[in-house]
Amino acid sequence: IEEAGKNKPLDYLAEEFKVTPEDCLTFSYTSGTTGPPKGAMISQKNFTSFMAAEAMHNDTAFGPDDVVLSYLPLPHILEREFDYSIWHKGGRVVYFSGDVQKLKDDLAIVKPTVFLSVPRLFSRFYDVLKQKFKELQGFTKTALEYALNSKLENLKKNGSFTHKVYDRIFFAKTKEALGGRCRLMISGSAPLLPEVQHFLKVVLCAPLVEGYGQTESTGAILFSTANDPSVKQVGGPVVFLSLFSV
Repeated sequence: IEEAGKNKPLDYLAEEFKVTPEDCLTFSYTSGTTGPPKGAMISQKNFTSFMAAEAMHNDTAFGPDDVVLSYLPLPHILEREFDYSIWHKGGRVVYFSGDVQKLKDDLAIVKPTVFLSVPRLFSRFYDVLKQKFKELQGFTKTALEYALNSKLENLKKNGSFTHKVYDRIFFAKTKEALGGRCRLMISGSAPLLPEVQHFLKVVLCAPLVEGYGQTESTGAILFSTANDPSVKQVGGPVVFLSLFSV
């Protein structure tokens, strides 16, 4: 094969090999929840527009030091667009072991700085952590409940999800649920329950933002901000340079 290539080299600068913004980069498949799955033709410009828009959100923008654990299906737009955005900024995407039941172990190894997931898993984290809190007794339980309620009150007042004292004493261990260094959580594909969103923000000490979009629009068209304490909403429009090109 190598010799055949040497005997007939291809000129990648030739006109037939040039890529244009309107060229289809990939087929991205819908989940099929509203009918048979459809393969949307996503262009080069679709993805570059999303990456440009993502970079404009300073409070959630990715950087070269970011690490993401990828476990959502790659044929779907949610995982694909965020993987491309991380690569674009020079960050790292680590693919999970292949067994969702071992995701806890993968998180402990990878220690992601950004965690992209769906409400079903975030609700699972909520249930597990709430159960662990219920099992506490005596002064420890009383002190933790006070710290938790205090942080929830601050969150609803001013959007603050960290506390210099309480985080070090009570929530250092809960942060380990996502590996210990997560700075941003992102949820998409379905609505996130308000109590889950509030609780995870304060016990994991990181913003949890939501987005809404469709496969045909290259994913997120609405996105909340990191310091917004309100819930039951998915923020304002993502600033796309070009919405559609297919």
